[in-house]
Amino acid sequence: MQPAATTPATPTPTPATASTAYDWAVEFHAFTLQHLVTLTLFVGLMIGACWLGRRWLREGGERNGRVPPLARGALPKPGPGVSRPGEGDTGAGHFRPHPARPDPEWRLRLIWAWTTIAWQTMATVWYLLPRNFDWYESLPLHLCDLAAWVAPFALLTQKRWLRTLLYFWGIGLSTQAFLTPVVEGGHGDFRYWLFFIGHTQIVGSAIYDVVVLGYRPNLRDWGVVTLLSLAWIVPVTAFNLLMDVNYGYTGRMTPGGTTVLDYLGPWPWRLGTMFVLTQVLWGVVCVPWVVADRWLFQQSPE
Repeated sequence: MQPAATTPATPTPTPATASTAYDWAVEFHAFTLQHLVTLTLFVGLMIGACWLGRRWLREGGERNGRVPPLARGALPKPGPGVSRPGEGDTGAGHFRPHPARPDPEWRLRLIWAWTTIAWQTMATVWYLLPRNFDWYESLPLHLCDLAAWVAPFALLTQKRWLRTLLYFWGIGLSTQAFLTPVVEGGHGDFRYWLFFIGHTQIVGSAIYDVVVLGYRPNLRDWGVVTLLSLAWIVPVTAFNLLMDVNYGYTGRMTPGGTTVLDYLGPWPWRLGTMFVLTQVLWGVVCVPWVVADRWLFQQSPE
């Protein structure tokens, strides 16, 4: 009789090995080198788009005899009946291309906007397919789902209320997705790309509107986005309670992984904390612009 084959004992991994050895294609872990590489990739994409946009907007303005808004320097104080920048104006007139000679910046914006529309359409359909459908996350009811559709139309139409939603929802809230991403699969999981590309389209559009197209929020914008956000969150919260889901993160449960919600207390008191924290964040991204605008107007010549 042959002796039974013996299998060498597999050493038990140490805690350090268990926490670091994993397949990037299969898993995603926040606050790791994998997270840093992901941030570098998508933040670099946003920076590159803004750099091209500013360069091409400046070149297009010089070619067509227009001065881009961010190259004008200090603005004169408005006369009677003339609104200051960001107070009622849409800004659309500054960025319409010459009909016979469209600006490269406008083409860049068109490509970005239509790519966003195509990607979001595909993502919505993908999540609603029977094999992918998850009652807890597939319906397009999250704030980022709405913001992703606001983004392309804000860039193309330059409507003030759309730009306001994009700024506050994008920079004020959706940047959180890059800091504490709610995604479990790595780059081999299609959901990884749905999550990060979708949020890049939101945050990147908001940054582009500020850096390239010159959007500046004011206190009225802060009030507008608060009212419109409440108009969205009230019915979504009711739906969460009725169906026991967590769209907009206002339901009874918290998302998987470590997020800010873990530190905001139990439900329903968490809802009040979320509202206050949101207002604080929006104040942080709004008030400095208001103060800076007032200072610039005080320094500008009569």
